[in-house]
Amino acid sequence: MAQRLPKQMIVTELTTTGNSYAAPTNTRTTISAATVVNKTATPRYVTAQITPSGGSAINAVYQFVVPAAGAAPTVLYGLVGQTIMPGGELELIAEANSALDCLVSGYETSGS
Repeated sequence: MAQRLPKQMIVTELTTTGNSYAAPTNTRTTISAATVVNKTATPRYVTAQITPSGGSAINAVYQFVVPAAGAAPTVLYGLVGQTIMPGGELELIAEANSALDCLVSGYETSGS
């Protein structure tokens, strides 16, 4: 029987070298929400890549501008609804260190 569990995938301050989540073996992950908040006075951008197991990274969101501090959280609509297959990876990369906070959540589904 399949099991579907909620999961906070990325809850962190983003870096220029990337922050990632890897789907566990025999588990696919569907992203249900993805938001970014800018903590600086300067608009910054974020890039989100999905890499299939054994494949090459593709941009789901590319250099998407996040407004300066004080704005509402920015939803990364290009991620919502995407599925990361077993062994695949999601990586979020910030334009500048210590500028963006990110929350990505979804559901991990395992079993048949």
